Amino acid sequence: MSDRPANLPPSAPTAAPTVSLQPQRINASDIPLRWLAGIGFLLLAVALFYVWQFPITPAQVAISADHIRAVDQHLQAVDARVSRIEQMPAPPSAADIGKVNARIDALDGRIGDQVQLSGRLDQTAGRIEALSARTQSAIDGLKQQLDAANAKIASLQAATTTVATAAARVDRLIKIQAASIALSNGRPLGVLADAPPALARFADKPPPTEAQLRLSFPAVQRAALAASRVDMSDKPLLDRALGRVEDLMTLRRGNDVLVGHSTAAALAQADAAVQAGDFPAALKAMSQMDANAQKASADWVAQVKSLLDARAALTDMAAHA
Repeated sequence: MSDRPANLPPSAPTAAPTVSLQPQRINASDIPLRWLAGIGFLLLAVALFYVWQFPITPAQVAISADHIRAVDQHLQAVDARVSRIEQMPAPPSAADIGKVNARIDALDGRIGDQVQLSGRLDQTAGRIEALSARTQSAIDGLKQQLDAANAKIASLQAATTTVATAAARVDRLIKIQAASIALSNGRPLGVLADAPPALARFADKPPPTEAQLRLSFPAVQRAALAASRVDMSDKPLLDRALGRVEDLMTLRRGNDVLVGHSTAAALAQADAAVQAGDFPAALKAMSQMDANAQKASADWVAQVKSLLDARAALTDMAAHA
C-alpha cells in the first residue's frame, strides 16, 4: 500500500499571491476570526494526515454499510413507533380530568353512603338477632305451655275414658240387675248385650218362677208316682201285698230306703227341698227316681234347670261387667 491516499482529487491551481504594499489596519474584532481560521486549518491538516496514514479499505466500507443499514433499520423502527405514537388518542384534557375527578368525588360520596348503610345494616342485623332470640324464647315458653296443656288434656281424656267406662259398666250392671229382678218376677228379661243362650231364651218369653215351680210340684209328684207304679195284677198275693205296703209306707236309713218305693222316697226328698227353696237339691233327689218317673217329670225338671241356668248366667255377667 502506498503512503498516499488513493483517489484524491486533483488540487486546484492556486493563484499567485499579491502583495499589498499599503499598510493594513488590524481590527480588534478580526482577531478571534483569525484564531478560528488558524484552528480550522490546523484541524484540516490533522484530518488530511489521518486519512493519509489510515486510508479506508473496502472491508471497512462494507462494515460501514452494514452499520448504516442497521442504523437505517433502527431509524425505521423508531419512525414506526413515532407513527404509532402519533396515531394514539390525544391525552386527556383538563376538562376530562375534571370529569374524572367529579366521578371520583361521587364515588367517594357513594362509598361514604355505603359505609353508613353498612352500619345501619349491622344495627338492623343486631335488632333482628335480638328479636329472633326473644321469639325463640317465646316459642319455647309456648311449647312448654302446650306440653302442659297436652298433658292435662291427656289426663282429662283418660279420666273421661275412665268415667265413660265406669258409666258403661254401671249401665250394664243396672241392666243385669233389672234382668235379675225380671227373672225373679217371671217377666221377660229384654235384650242384653252379649247375653248367653240361657238368658237370650227369656228375652221375650217370661221365665218360670220359684212360686210357680213350687205350686206345680205336687202334680209332678203324682205323675211321677203314677208312672213308677208297676202292674201287680198278675203277681202273687205276697208280692202284691208287699207292693201295697211299699206304696203306703217308706222306711229309710239316711238316704237309703229300707222299706218302701224308691221313687216315692226321692219325691219326698225333692218336695222337702222345693219347700225350702233348694231347687238344686230337688233336682238331685229326682235324679234317683226310676226312668218312668223321670220321664213324667221331665218338663218340670227342664223348667227348673232353665231358671237355675239363667240365674248362673246373670251372676257370671255381673262378675265380668
